[in-house]
Amino acid sequence: MIPLQAITISIGDELLSGKTIDSNNAFISQQLDLLGIPVIQKLIIGDVALDIKTALDWGLQRATVLTLTGGLGPTHDDITKAVLCDYFGVGLKYYPELLEQLKVHFKRRGLSFADSNKSQAEYPQNAELLENQVGTAQGMHFQLDGKHLFVMPGVPSEMRYITEHGLVPCLAELSGVRVAVLEIHAIGIPEATLYEATKPVLDEYDGAKVAYLPQQGLVTIRVSFQTGELKRNQIKMDQIYQRLAARFPENVYGRDDTDLSAAVGRLLLVRHATVATAESCTGGLIASMITDLSGSSEYFKTG
Repeated sequence: MIPLQAITISIGDELLSGKTIDSNNAFISQQLDLLGIPVIQKLIIGDVALDIKTALDWGLQRATVLTLTGGLGPTHDDITKAVLCDYFGVGLKYYPELLEQLKVHFKRRGLSFADSNKSQAEYPQNAELLENQVGTAQGMHFQLDGKHLFVMPGVPSEMRYITEHGLVPCLAELSGVRVAVLEIHAIGIPEATLYEATKPVLDEYDGAKVAYLPQQGLVTIRVSFQTGELKRNQIKMDQIYQRLAARFPENVYGRDDTDLSAAVGRLLLVRHATVATAESCTGGLIASMITDLSGSSEYFKTG
């Protein structure tokens, strides 16, 4: 196998100004690390065409894997696709099936479909599209002279989905490394407390690589095993989850792709309960999190 090294690049004036913290590079680096692909450099640039092209030249000279996040929205300042077309000397390819999916997506959310959103169905002709089920902009994979460029939206939830379902499977095949990953999600417990209580359990499992990832009152414990014996690892991961969930029944609310809103929804359905919200400072955020899920009308009444 060819040894792989990576460089991650984030695009956005808001990242340079400090108004938005760049969490994308950190998440991508964590996923690449699980595959044994070292990130040798990281870069943040603004929404400037020349800077994007310069960064592509610089990155592709130094690494075999390059990731680019940001600038894939439908507004005038989202220039990444146009820059990529110019960089590769290709035009845009129109995907009518994506346009229909976009219209359904907007209709389901009760939103009007602006003409500017049609651009979300157009991508550079030489791009392999990477599916995005949580947003409107698809990811892209470009191959050139043995190098791999992955381009993803800057919205963290969309970047994460494409990374996990598009970038990781592709690079796992290229690197020859097979990784089994378990994510255990907890709420209402400090990271340090969770670490001290779970470390003795996790230390029992040889070869387990463990990371504690706190975020806005939540903590995710990521456990990974780097080996080809995926079935045996799956048994280990199921056992780990059951042990920790039993130890923290009031805190652990799910694993892997489990969303907190989905976990709350399941509890409401099981208990035949309903919920209403009255929000001021959060401006409807809680209601939005609940109603983003299909079927939430069964338990969400009003806000």
